[in-house]
Parts: sequence; structure tokens; C-alpha cells
Amino acid sequence: MGGQGKPARIAILLVLALLAAGCDRPAYRGGSYGQVVPNHPSPEENLRLREIEWDQIPVGALMPAWEKTYDQVIRASLAEDGATVAANVSLTVGRTTGLGYELFDRDGKSLSRVVFTGDYYRASSVWLLGDGRWVAATMTNFDQRGSFAVYDPQGKRVLTRQVTGWAVGAGSREATRVAMLSQPLSQNQARLHLFETAGWSELASFPVRPDAVVQFAPGGDLLVANADRVLLVDGRGSVVAEYPLAAALRREVAVSPSGNLVAVTTGQTDSRVYLFDRAGELLLEELLFFGGPNRLVFSEDERWLAVYDVGERGGIYLFEVTTGQLLWRSMFRTPEGTSISVRKLALDPVAGRVAAEVVVRAADATVEEHHVYLATVSGEPQARFPLGENVDVHLDGAARVAVVTTNSIADWSNRVRNYLRWYDLFPLPRENAGW
Repeated sequence: MGGQGKPARIAILLVLALLAAGCDRPAYRGGSYGQVVPNHPSPEENLRLREIEWDQIPVGALMPAWEKTYDQVIRASLAEDGATVAANVSLTVGRTTGLGYELFDRDGKSLSRVVFTGDYYRASSVWLLGDGRWVAATMTNFDQRGSFAVYDPQGKRVLTRQVTGWAVGAGSREATRVAMLSQPLSQNQARLHLFETAGWSELASFPVRPDAVVQFAPGGDLLVANADRVLLVDGRGSVVAEYPLAAALRREVAVSPSGNLVAVTTGQTDSRVYLFDRAGELLLEELLFFGGPNRLVFSEDERWLAVYDVGERGGIYLFEVTTGQLLWRSMFRTPEGTSISVRKLALDPVAGRVAAEVVVRAADATVEEHHVYLATVSGEPQARFPLGENVDVHLDGAARVAVVTTNSIADWSNRVRNYLRWYDLFPLPRENAGW
């Protein structure tokens, strides 16, 4: 958005205006809808619906490329490009012991080990920003006072801000901007701080809701989605526009890697996906099954758009962006008494496949089974790979890497035994025809 000028902003503001309308089928400015989208899929559309029997998908074995073990709970952050991973754990560095993180490259080599100093912190989280160029961390103690800090890959701290409550970090892909969303406890207002990484000066600071969602677009522009409004902030921290938002309808808003496309999903009375180009023209509109979060992801080359976790059975829709055509939809059929969801999905344009984290849960059970599910770009199931029960799974943006962590409780010996495992997904089955 930042490098694309006003047309890109117009497309985004147009989307916001659509959502703000709050009607069953929002009107838009930029031409005719063309074919009317019905309230229920037509028989022709149903021909492109794949009913996938979960138990009939071939099961494969996935061996980790490397593994690290810890005697405490692990929280991990995987870089979007899949080159590095940070393990947020308790560490001893020299004579100092406490919460911190260890940063690893794709071969399992430790790049840096950091213990958060200044207090005896009781909780922390880390985020890899800018394809791993920066490590952001929040740490807090019993009285909810703590710090937000940013480190370089060698573990040097380059920014520190005191916080009360909690803070969440976000960064631009170019690693030129970092945002800190400060979330004080027991308050209905948070504050967003925007920094430039050249010199780490603060560009802007303004109030937002504590549940705001922050997303960077190319060039450093920032899309800030609140529960009831959206802010568009340019790369220098100026608020370009502020619009009301129909929170009851909105599911997700996503900007494509180039910033030229904007996708929106809605729910409840208007469960649809909309895609717009820079000029505000509607490229596609499709009805979605009701009942899901309707999550969005673009492929890195922007040829494909996937909507996933649609409906109540882990639905996946794949669209060809250049034509606006729905290529296929799929729904899972699971054994009786179980539910299924898709936590994350990635599109691999090189291997010509779809990879997703799929979670199967028995009714009234506390056990979740996590799998990596692979399908071709044509929607044909290839395989599923069990990753364990009640684990945390992280996928990179191109479905080349999966990182799995455990958070087990202490065993009979009063020890906690947890692991971080790195899986290389690229050698797994792929579609020869490519994309």
C-alpha cells in the first residue's frame, strides 16, 4: 500500500465502506456486480465440491530434521520465510537465569540466546518480525509491569519500552517498521506505537481498542482493524482514514503481498468472500458455507487466493485470482462424534500444492489431534501426517517448514519434558504439473 499510492488506499477504503454498510449483500462503488450470487450454491457449483473422507486420506510418517528439548513450557515463533525460529523458554546464559529465548536457523544452529534482564519476569512472549530480521518480546511480572523489547539476530537489544499489562508486536516484511500494541489490563483502550527501524525513532502513537488487529502491507503502510472501526496508517505514521466497521459481519481482511489486492470475508447473514483490485473493481464474489471463521491467505505470487476453515467441517475454497474463478471447494467428513478445523493454510507455488494444519477433536474430549494435510492445486488429497496431540504447530508462508512444540505438565519425577521439532515439508509429495 505504501509504495502503491492513492489507488491502493482507495481499494482498501472501498472495502471498509462495504463492511460498514452492514447489509446482507453490500453495494460497492466501481461498476456492476454482473451475475447475481444466489443465497445457496447452484447444482453446477456443487459439482466442484469435494467431500473428503478423513479416514481414507493416506497417512504418512514425518520425521523431524532436528529437535531441541527443554525442561519447561515452550512458546515458539517461526519467521514467515521459514528461515529461523525462536523458542521462548527459561534459559541460563552465563550466571543469569530467567525467561528469554533461543534463536535457531533452519539447520538447528543456535544464533543467539537471550535472558530478559531488569526484573524476575513471570511471563513472556516472542515474535519474529521482518522475516526474522527482528525478535520482539514482551515480558511481565506479578504486578503486570514489564517491558517490550526488540533484538537483532545476534541478541543485541535495539529498543525498549516500559509497559503495564501486555504488548503485542508486529513488523513490516521489509523490516523497516515495527508496531507495538500496548494493552493495559482492566481498560477498554489500548495504544498503538509505530517505530522506524532506522534509528528506532517513534513515528506515531494513537489510541485503539485492546482487541485491535494490526497488519502491515508492502511499503510500511498499516491496516489496523478494531472491533468497530478501521484505521489506515501510512508509512510515516499519519492516519489516512478512519471508518466505522460492522463488527458483526466482518471475519477477515487481507492485503496481498504486493498490496495490489484486498480480500474480505464476512459472516452471519452475509457469509461471502470479496476480492478487489487497486482501482476498486470487484474481481470476485462468492457465497461461503455458514458457520466458520472464513480465514484468508494469498499465495506469494498472488495467482491464488484460499479461504479456509469455512463452515463446520473445515472447508477450503481455492480461487484463481487472475480470472476470479472458483477452482474447487472441499469439506472433510470425519468419524462420528468428532469435529474438524483448519488452523492455518499455506499455498506453495513451486511445489503446486496446498498445505494445512488440520485439527481433529472428539466430542466432549480434551484431546486434539494435529496433522499436516497436503492436497494438490487441483484439490486432490495427497496425504496427512500426524504431528501429535495437544501440540502447537507453526507453518511458514510457503508451506516449506512446520515447527511443532509441546507444553506438557510435570511427570512423576516432577520434571517437565518438552520439545521443539523442525520439519522440512518441501520433499513431501507435490503436483508435477506445477502452477
